[in-house]
Amino acid sequence: MLQKVVILAALSSWTAGGCTDGAPGPVSSTPKEAGGVSARGSEEAAVVFEGTVKSVEVINVTRDERGIVLNCPPDTIIAGVDPEWLLKVDVRRVRKGGVAWSGLKGFAIHSPVRTLIMTPEEAVGKSFVFFLRGTGEGRPNEFIGLDAESLQNVPLP
Repeated sequence: MLQKVVILAALSSWTAGGCTDGAPGPVSSTPKEAGGVSARGSEEAAVVFEGTVKSVEVINVTRDERGIVLNCPPDTIIAGVDPEWLLKVDVRRVRKGGVAWSGLKGFAIHSPVRTLIMTPEEAVGKSFVFFLRGTGEGRPNEFIGLDAESLQNVPLP
């Protein structure tokens, strides 16, 4: 079952409706300190987890006077602004962040090439360590961004 999400855009701020409840709320523009630094960036990660990419699909996105409207599965995690792709990951282990994720989890991202540093076709079946940066104020299903490093490039904790 798909659920609509509305992302409202203003010149200097973005808000996103979480796929869980559909209510709009702010997405923070600066990450909160939580440890776990991606090798590609110096920003602290709120959640760090290992997983294997199962699929990368285009999200049905429409734009109207309210902003951006996404059609995504329930419990999809919004991972950045202007998401246009659904990244489905089989989560094997959460290294940091206090979330109880396991099994298949969906992440709405802007660009699979930016996140994974490879095309969607190349990513399916590959394992990564994922770094979710910054949470939305009081919105557990919204984050500023998602980075990934090949599992073989990241040392075990």
